[in-house]
Amino acid sequence: MKTIKAILPICAAVLALVACEAPESESTSSEISASEMDSLVLALDWSPNVLHTGIILADHMGWYADAGIALRWFSTEVDNYRKKPVQRLVDGEVDLAIAPSEHAFYFRESGHKRQAIAVASLLQRGQSFFCHKADPTVSGLGDLSGYTYLGYDTPLEQAILSSMLEQAGAEEEMPMDSPGRLQVWDAFLEREKQMVWIFSHWEGALAEEAGLDLSCYAPADYAVPYGYSSVVLAGFPMDRANGDALRRFLKVTEEAYREAITMPRDSLATLLWEATAHSNFAERDFVIRAIDRIADAYFDGENRWGHMEEEVWEDYLRWMKESLSDDLPDSLHLPRAYFTNEYLN
Repeated sequence: MKTIKAILPICAAVLALVACEAPESESTSSEISASEMDSLVLALDWSPNVLHTGIILADHMGWYADAGIALRWFSTEVDNYRKKPVQRLVDGEVDLAIAPSEHAFYFRESGHKRQAIAVASLLQRGQSFFCHKADPTVSGLGDLSGYTYLGYDTPLEQAILSSMLEQAGAEEEMPMDSPGRLQVWDAFLEREKQMVWIFSHWEGALAEEAGLDLSCYAPADYAVPYGYSSVVLAGFPMDRANGDALRRFLKVTEEAYREAITMPRDSLATLLWEATAHSNFAERDFVIRAIDRIADAYFDGENRWGHMEEEVWEDYLRWMKESLSDDLPDSLHLPRAYFTNEYLN
C-alpha cells in the first residue's frame, strides 16, 4: 500500500526547486494536535499519476495537515484492482474514492445503507479516448474489421464502443479481450490490431515518449455523452462533522491544483517523484510531457475546479438508460441523486 504521511516538512531541496506558500487555512499544523485532526482515507482510481497532482502536492507539502486533516491514500495496486474504489467506499473501508462518474450509479439499488455521491470532478474536460496504433490502411473508426478491443470487462465500455462504432458506420461489433485492468496498456503495446481506451495525459504521453503514433476517437464525437472522469466520491448520507472535513479537503485540493499549474514543470515533476517514489514519476521528461497534456483540463472556462453541470449528468444518465436499459433499474433517473456541488468553495 502506498501511503503518504499527512505531515511532512518542506525540505531544503524542495524549497530550492519551487518557491510557493501553503494555501491559507484557519489554523496551522503546529496548532492542531494529532487527536484534533480529522482522518480521511482516500482510494485512488488507478496507480498515482498526474491526474492526482493536486492531492499529492497538498499532502506532501503538509497543506491538508494545516487544515486539520490527516490524509491517508492508497492506489488500486494494493490488490491489483480486484476491488473497485467505490466498493471500498460503500463498504465503509474508505471515506473518499476517485472513480469515473458512472460508479456513483452502481450501488444505488444494492441495498447498501451507504451510497456514493460525486462531490467534485478532477477534470473539467474529457481526457479519455479510444485509440489504436496508426494504420495507413484504416480510414476511420468504422473501418476496423479484424481489430480486437482490449478492455476492462464491463458492460458500459462495451456499450460506449458499440455506440461509437454504430455511429461511425461499422458493419460488425468488435470482440473484446480482457488481459487484466492494470495490464491493458502493456498488452496493447505487445499486440497488433488492437483498440484500447486510454487517458490522453497518461497512456497518450507514454505513446508519444515511445514514438508510437496513435489514431484516437473521443466518445463525444460519436454522440456518446460520457460524463465526468474522474470524480471524487464521498459516502452519503454524511453527518455535519464529515461534511465540514470534506469542505476543507476540497478547498485545499483546489488550491493545490491552482498552485500546481503555476509551478515550473520540471520542479513539479521532481516534487511528484520525491513525494511518492513511485515508478510512474521516475522519468522526469515523461512526467513533464504528461503534465503538459493535462494542465488545461483541471479548470473550466470560468476558472472553476471541481464544479459539475447537471446537464452533463442528465445527458449521460439518459444515454446509459437507453443503451443499457436491461441492466439499469427504472429508479435511476434524477441526476441530483448522484452529484452535488454543495461542498465546493
